[in-house]
Amino acid sequence: MTAPTYLFILCPPYSGSTLLWRLVATSSNVSVLPAEGQFLPEVKDEMRAAAWEPDVDVSWPRIKEV
Repeated sequence: MTAPTYLFILCPPYSGSTLLWRLVATSSNVSVLPAEGQFLPEVKDEMRAAAWEPDVDVSWPRIKEV
């Protein structure tokens, strides 16, 4: 059996990421999150609180852990 391959697609907001996520999700050969990563309940408050503020200190280690 072949080991699974992981591919993470990172996109800036308003760049077509929702369309890309929906297209990838149509394949029966992939597994996707139930929603885009920035909207996961565990990280949504932190990721969306000040999405447009460049100086916001985001806890990337915690987000990666989730």
